[in-house]
Amino acid sequence: MIKNVLPFFLDGGIETISSIGGGTKTWSGKSSFVEVSGTIPCTLSIGDKDENGKPIKHGTMLVVTKTGATGQISVDPTSDFTSDDTFSLSTSRDAILFMYKGPSSSNVLGEWIPLTRFEVDTSTFTGGVVSGVTTFNNNVTLGSEDSDILTINSEILLAGDPPSVTTDSASGTVTISANSVDAAGVLSFSGTWANEEQVTFTFNNAFDNPPVVLFSSNGVSAANNFFVSSVTGSAVILETTSTMSGDVSYMVLGLA
Repeated sequence: MIKNVLPFFLDGGIETISSIGGGTKTWSGKSSFVEVSGTIPCTLSIGDKDENGKPIKHGTMLVVTKTGATGQISVDPTSDFTSDDTFSLSTSRDAILFMYKGPSSSNVLGEWIPLTRFEVDTSTFTGGVVSGVTTFNNNVTLGSEDSDILTINSEILLAGDPPSVTTDSASGTVTISANSVDAAGVLSFSGTWANEEQVTFTFNNAFDNPPVVLFSSNGVSAANNFFVSSVTGSAVILETTSTMSGDVSYMVLGLA
């Protein structure tokens, strides 16, 4: 006897049933794997006879999977021990696993019972508290209209790699602080700067559109004589008008 193997007693092929036309579709009784395709709502009826009209063997497994993006599939076993024996598959790749069990007092031939069900998670978080550390590995959208409010009751920390900084100055130097990132950071100027010399810092990750860039001088003794001559999605160019010294903080806000 082979152990640890699920007993799929019907054909191992996959039977595809189209939902076109809606209404009720019928499982052929040939395969233990059924995929209902299409985007039209329909009902899939699961009988208790195989393709030859003989009773389904007890222990037979049946997996029903929805493959269409829309259109609810109602799976209806004609013999089921539950009072509500219709199961809904609403999202593509939703699936349910049935097993045909032995007879009961109400079904002398046997009956389908659901063993497990898989539903694609399309739920929306509607409120509550997330107390643990949470990481999002894709784009995150907060709010859906101008009236939505984002409230942050703690510090905002920005992480990532810094932009690269270059200059065409003959004797002036500029460095970027080690913890700077594309969205914010500090530029430190020293040496001798002249009129019309440029500093270019190129974003580590380019923006889709030219961002809004804000600069501020750090310290009353700093001599920050510059203006922003160019802003693109990939880089910002500063041009000096006279002596440059001290630190300049920057903040970058991307635009959709």
